[in-house]
Amino acid sequence: MLCGTDARRREAYRGHIEATERRFYEERDGGVRDLVEWYARHARARWRLPPFVLSVDNAAAYFDPSTAIRNTRKRSASMLFRGLAVRARLAQVLRDHADARHRAA
Repeated sequence: MLCGTDARRREAYRGHIEATERRFYEERDGGVRDLVEWYARHARARWRLPPFVLSVDNAAAYFDPSTAIRNTRKRSASMLFRGLAVRARLAQVLRDHADARHRAA
């Protein structure tokens, strides 16, 4: 939990916690909002597919695409093209390592 679970400690960091929540849930480029919205749009279609489960065996393949864009300016033309390739690689990893054993009944 962000900044601990103790009520006094959380109160001391209230401004930091609120700023973090605004950044990740309210700002367009924060990351979490886009993910939540994508999931809401695709939730019905995804229930039939097995989930990706991160494991020791597939961790390198899963994290490797992010290293390709780590030092790329996020709003550059280079990122646009690299981003497409990275998304395709990540999508393939997710397909290759989907694990039907973890599918909801």
